[in-house]
Amino acid sequence: MLLIFVAGLVAAALISVWLVRQARFHRIAEEYALRAAAEKEWILDCQTEEGLILFRQWDPGTEPQEQTVVPYFSSIAALGLLSGTVTEEQAEGVRRYLIWYLDHLNTAQQDPVNGDGTVYDHRVVRENGSVRQESTGDYDSVDSYAALFLMVADAYAQKAESRTLIQRGEDVKRVAAALLRTIGENGLSYAKAEYPVQYLMDNAEVCAGLRAGGHLLNVIDPGCALAEEMLQCASRAEDALEALLWDQDGEHYEIGLMEDASLLQYTGWSKFYPDSVAQLFPVCFGVMRPGDARAGRLYDSFCQAWDWENWDHFESEESSFYWCVLAYAAACHGDEGRLQSYLNHYDSVLSREGRGYPLYTGEAGWIALACGHMEDEYRSRF
Repeated sequence: MLLIFVAGLVAAALISVWLVRQARFHRIAEEYALRAAAEKEWILDCQTEEGLILFRQWDPGTEPQEQTVVPYFSSIAALGLLSGTVTEEQAEGVRRYLIWYLDHLNTAQQDPVNGDGTVYDHRVVRENGSVRQESTGDYDSVDSYAALFLMVADAYAQKAESRTLIQRGEDVKRVAAALLRTIGENGLSYAKAEYPVQYLMDNAEVCAGLRAGGHLLNVIDPGCALAEEMLQCASRAEDALEALLWDQDGEHYEIGLMEDASLLQYTGWSKFYPDSVAQLFPVCFGVMRPGDARAGRLYDSFCQAWDWENWDHFESEESSFYWCVLAYAAACHGDEGRLQSYLNHYDSVLSREGRGYPLYTGEAGWIALACGHMEDEYRSRF
């Protein structure tokens, strides 16, 4: 009887410890969800009635204002809306953005250089109480814009519903085809035809976009050849990144390849962008797992070179932006200490200066993604 009594006490103690841990995990997950919710609310405040997610919020007042909106950054903001816990309002915001993007795809006549399925940047003007927008006829890249859009679309289909994208399936295929046209013979993507540089950062995004596009197209049109082509290109791109851009002796990635196949060489950890930041993109976009030894070494080297969690890169004027993707990189690596330090600085800046420039919706998207990642991590421990 004594043994049974003691065993009962031990079991009760273990259950009590387990319950305390579960309560702690739940509390932390809710805290991250609350942090993400603030970013998501602001992103939605920056969305137009047509669905475009602006670069930033309009300044107070009624005087005429304008801004250039880059869909690449709008897509990162939309990914932030889909991170962690997603409300109906947030999902609806993403749906409206997806429709805006598909409604503004260029035809081959509108974009004679890079062809059908691309999207231009847009100039948006607020005047006399109304908002109008017009194409700028230009973009920074074709590969990254298309890749990020396909990531958003696939995430939306998984977290919300796929009906909208099935209905617009032919337009989604146009975006997929535009992305595939940027892939060179060596397996890496070019930024755009008129600027045929194959960047490490772009190609990390493209690997993720190709996989997302392949998955989504199999939902839209099961077994379609385009889906299989995208998945094959994703594997080939990952192999090409390893073969063409990884420097085994130097333990770093090169920044990219020029049109003549010469290297756009990495110059060292002392250069914040693009050299140092680019080393984090393979993990942020799933080319490497955070637990891989190489990924860990690259992240550790970055942290030794830059006191980024205390905003050294911004305060030392190495960058004029906050680079909130660094918070997401920390979340991917499970580096909660540095992540919390970064978020504390972020909160301090917001309380002191508000959400004015240089904060923009893409940065808020990265914060939401970082917090959403950590929310999911803690909820998985329940």
